[in-house]
Amino acid sequence: MRAYIVGAAALACLALPATAAELVINGGFESGNTGFTSTYFFGGQDPGPYIGGTPLQGSYWISNNAGNIGLTQPSGSTGKFMILDGAGSGLAAWSETIAVVANSNYLFSYQAAQADGAGSNNPATIQASINGVAVGTDLTPAYGGFSTFSFLLNSGASTSLTLSLKDTVTGFNNNDYIIDNVSLLGAAPVGQVPEPATWVLLLAGLGLTGTVLRRSKVG
Repeated sequence: MRAYIVGAAALACLALPATAAELVINGGFESGNTGFTSTYFFGGQDPGPYIGGTPLQGSYWISNNAGNIGLTQPSGSTGKFMILDGAGSGLAAWSETIAVVANSNYLFSYQAAQADGAGSNNPATIQASINGVAVGTDLTPAYGGFSTFSFLLNSGASTSLTLSLKDTVTGFNNNDYIIDNVSLLGAAPVGQVPEPATWVLLLAGLGLTGTVLRRSKVG
């Protein structure tokens, strides 16, 4: 079953609760390599110093220090995050299937940063999808700090949503990026005990930008 994807003009009609539950497991990666799937190869947790010449394309790491593998640490970041060496389009960098309540509103968001220099010739461009359908505008994250993606949807008849993130850039060189604070906020199914969270939806011009009020790793 497919979620109902709504455009900016329709979002204002959705009833939004003042509080919501966090449904993503380990979206901040503090628990390490768990709670999600990836078609990238797991290169390790808290990796040691990068040694030049080691094949890295299509690998990911969970760490609090991108510099350990020769990449750029985003400014203001604390705690762990997911570091990826881009493998080209078609590979899911991050994915999780989540039980939801039918006909309910949800806010899907994440943060990302480029990790291989301001002049990278293949900067990562991340596509978010829900149940196999691309949503929102693909995000080319900033270098030196985190950029935020957010998308509001209604679950329609669906009782589960598969959230996925992938890099659409096919070039390998300098295609390195970081993902953090992946989130799905909304109603939890009966019997599920998710992490409590609070969120606010802000109107921005003709569109809508979601700002998640949760533990942040960006100062």
